[in-house]
Amino acid sequence: RLLNGSVWDPLVVESSQLPHVALRQSIANAASPTPPPPQSPDAGGGGGGDAERTPVAAVHVRQGDSCDRKVDEPGPWNAMWRPDPKRPGKLTREGVGRRCYSWRVYRQQLQTLRAKYGVRTVLLATDDHTGEVVRALQGERDFNWVYLDYPRQQFRKRAWMEFRSDLDENAPFSLAAELELLSTADIFVGSMGSHTSRSVYMRMVSSSRTSQLPPFISVDG
Repeated sequence: RLLNGSVWDPLVVESSQLPHVALRQSIANAASPTPPPPQSPDAGGGGGGDAERTPVAAVHVRQGDSCDRKVDEPGPWNAMWRPDPKRPGKLTREGVGRRCYSWRVYRQQLQTLRAKYGVRTVLLATDDHTGEVVRALQGERDFNWVYLDYPRQQFRKRAWMEFRSDLDENAPFSLAAELELLSTADIFVGSMGSHTSRSVYMRMVSSSRTSQLPPFISVDG
């Protein structure tokens, strides 16, 4: 949606709405917003060649219990385990811990998709407990944002989510809802070292209306 003809208004969806026909219509409307004035190919804006329908991107901003240290640059290959040089065929725990990536890293990849594919609408999922990612969207003007509104404070890193007993129903149901939401996108940005990112992408593949794999960018190589 456009405000004052130039500023994207984020579409915030209550988690209780998913899955729901009304939500699907909201996503469809967000994916085909009132088009801005046509741009020349050299104007720098995305989607100028096809203002009626541009691809929708999904982005999974991984934080939460996977974040041992935050970095501002993408890559390299990121995992909890690595091959043990002293024991062929065995794995050892990564000593420096897993990296998570700042919002800046994901935004750079979305700008790449905007330039290459004309992406203007982004479906976002994140377990950022600080609210930093969602707050950053309020100042973004290049995309139309769609995300779920639910309390994320409980995702602050304490222990692995699988072993915590202090989580409420938002933890499992928000994940199921975000999988449903992001699966409707055409292109994906995430962290393929994450089970959640891989699940989102596989859900996108199974939901695809074509025989082609959806394009994706993994921030961790």
